[in-house]
Order: sequence, then structure tokens, then C-alpha cells
Amino acid sequence: GHIILVTDGEFHTFPFGALRTQNGQALLDSYTLEYSLSSNVWLSAHRRSGPKQGLGEAMIAALGNFVPVNSKAGHSDGLRGQVFTPLPATLKEIESVSQFKTKPVTLQEEDMTEAKIAKNVLGKSILHFATHGFIDKNYPLLSGLVTADGILTASEILRWDLDADLVVLSACNTASTSVDNLGLVGLTTAFQQAGAKALIATLWPVSDESTALWMDALYKELAKGSALSEASAQATRTLKKIKEHPHYWAPFINIGRMSNAL
Repeated sequence: GHIILVTDGEFHTFPFGALRTQNGQALLDSYTLEYSLSSNVWLSAHRRSGPKQGLGEAMIAALGNFVPVNSKAGHSDGLRGQVFTPLPATLKEIESVSQFKTKPVTLQEEDMTEAKIAKNVLGKSILHFATHGFIDKNYPLLSGLVTADGILTASEILRWDLDADLVVLSACNTASTSVDNLGLVGLTTAFQQAGAKALIATLWPVSDESTALWMDALYKELAKGSALSEASAQATRTLKKIKEHPHYWAPFINIGRMSNAL
């Protein structure tokens, strides 16, 4: 079966897939799940055309062993005073994307700058970001993704004109949102409003090793021709066999729907 979840408030970050059914199994063992931030967003996504056939160029940006630094020496405005650690296992995700899409545009470690990302996102059908997420609950438009030279914010992403079938946010807390008088704002919303049809995001911080395992399973399923919701569910089931605690496998969610294979 397939369940569509249009959540509200705190339920935006609730791991429904980890709920137990009457037979004691996790909900995700028997169902594929599809998240949406609102019914309007869901309807809008379903009115769009399906994924392009025969194209599928990809871009992956991976932090790897690089230690992010503030963009201006002596100031904290680049990373706003935050300290972010390297994520060596994110380099494995480059291989995962490559097995699905040959020769993706790759920006890794010190090459993963805001300018190079902005230059390479246009025209790509798959965008994969393997880095830290930064959530600013007071100013949600300043939430973003950590790059080699700063933070790529939601407000900057909103200015993009994407044609992406899938955006993968392989980072901490990328599904977090905040509600203000403009409505629901966050990284996922920013990418959807910029033109992304579907996204993969995480509900809480995840180790880069577990994430690399999940992403490898995801792209293997997509390479078989599976729809996104099925590929996502199967990747979670695969990781669940290796890491039994829901902390490791429950945070991965797919937002938006692509009924056809990529």
C-alpha cells in the first residue's frame, strides 16, 4: 500500500515510518510513504509533467574531509560562529550517484563553494547535497546547507529556477521547518518553490556512515527503475537490517511524488 502524509505543526518532523502496526512491524515494512508540506503543494506537484526521459544529468556536492571555514577571516558571518566537522563518508555518496547516473558533475571538499554550486545546479535533473544542514528557527530563510565557504541559505535557493526531478538533501535536519506569516519555510520548501519536483530529506542528525549506506541502497533501487517512494522505502528496509534502531533508519523521508522512474 501507499500512504500520503500531509502533516502539520510538530508532525512535520514525526517519523511515521517507525510506527508499529497491529502485527508489531514498522509501518514502513508494509507501506510506501510520501510526505507533503500541504495539500496545495501536493496538488501542484501532481499537476506537473513527469520526469524527462533520456536526460538525467546529475550534480553532487560533497563536503568530504574538508573543514568548513568562515568566508571572512576574523568574522563569523560565513558560518555564523558555528563549527562543523568533516564528513568523510559523504565521498562514498559520489560513487552511489555515479552508479545511477554516469559522470555526474562533482563538487567535493574545497571545490564545494556557493558560487560553483549556483553555477552548476541549472539544467540538472538530479541534485545531491552531501553536507551539514543548518536550521535557523528564528529566521528560517537563513537556514541552509554548509558549503566550503559559508552557508547556502534558503533565501538564495528561492531565487534559483530549477528543472530538477529530484533533490537529495543528505544532511542533518534538512526536513526541519518553521512557520511564520509567510507560511511554511525551510530548505525543502525553498527547493520545491525553486522548481524541484521531489526531495529526499532527513528529520534529525544522522551519521555520515549510515547515510552513505542508505543513499547507496536508494540509487541501486532507482537504477532498477523503481519509483521514488518505493526506492526510498526499500533503502530504509535495507538499512534497517544493518542498523536495527529507528534512530538510524527512520529519519529518511521522501517529499513530493514521482510516479515514474527517473
